[in-house]
Amino acid sequence: MLVQHWMTRDVVSVEADTPFLEVRLILKAKRIRHLPVVDRGKLIGVVSDRDLKQAAPSGATTLDVYELNYLLLKMTVRDLIKRDPITIKPTNSVEKAALLMHDHRIGCLPVVDDAGTLVGLITETDLLGVMVEILGYKEKGTRIAFEIPDSPEACQELVHVLRDFRLDFRSIVSTALHTRPGYRDFVIRVKGEQADALVKELKEKYGEGVSVLIT
Repeated sequence: MLVQHWMTRDVVSVEADTPFLEVRLILKAKRIRHLPVVDRGKLIGVVSDRDLKQAAPSGATTLDVYELNYLLLKMTVRDLIKRDPITIKPTNSVEKAALLMHDHRIGCLPVVDDAGTLVGLITETDLLGVMVEILGYKEKGTRIAFEIPDSPEACQELVHVLRDFRLDFRSIVSTALHTRPGYRDFVIRVKGEQADALVKELKEKYGEGVSVLIT
């Protein structure tokens, strides 16, 4: 899965000289948390709702209302942007996007082409959509969870078991995190509710730890 298939293409962006107050209104009106900042189409930074909150004078300020308004009117997004933001290319994988967001603890990635032109934005919400799609949760089906020994032989045996059943497998996910040492979790999602024979076979091979959920 590529970033270009999941990013937002019609990105709301602002120029560096956009006033602070205008940026705050845009974020509120559009119900968004991040705004790429561009200069003639080239990305130069990103500003977030958190940046605006940190830049706004606190309630404890000694400035009177006229001084406060004057400062806010003079402030532009150029004073707030995080320059040289972490970006990603549209042809990169969504896995790379997720890793960058996770490692740098950021909520979005501007998507730029080879010339540095802003072409999209991918956010945490977009990646949640990828996860829902991969797991097949938009369709009704049967979710089967179980664990097997963490070895190539055990995985090959499971493949042979699944191959014998003519079912519509929507997703197969595996992880060795949070499992018993030497074991691996599998979660299989089958379209529809006719998976009784498969569940019976899995329980015979892997025990009563096989759990089933109809969603």
